[in-house]
Amino acid sequence: MGLDVTLDGIILTANIDTQLNVNYKFISDLTGIEEFIALTELECKNNSLGNLNVTQNILLTKLICGGNSISNIDVTQNTALTFLECRNQSLDITDTLNKRAN
Repeated sequence: MGLDVTLDGIILTANIDTQLNVNYKFISDLTGIEEFIALTELECKNNSLGNLNVTQNILLTKLICGGNSISNIDVTQNTALTFLECRNQSLDITDTLNKRAN
């Protein structure tokens, strides 16, 4: 995607824009995504994710994460979240803000 400017497998958070689309990329781990504090939209559907931590991404307004093996997502800190799509998963959503999951 051109985000790893030194091709060392490490992406500096400064290189991440407010939107990240990694759909259909065979990704099994998004550890570190919580460091992308300016992230407003994350699309990571149809990968091999078992875990997704977006508790620090408090500016996140849109999250699409369906088609993975994620069993739990905590969105209680994501007060800006207006769109959440988690289709085709057995999912337990920790949510005290009454958001809706598809």
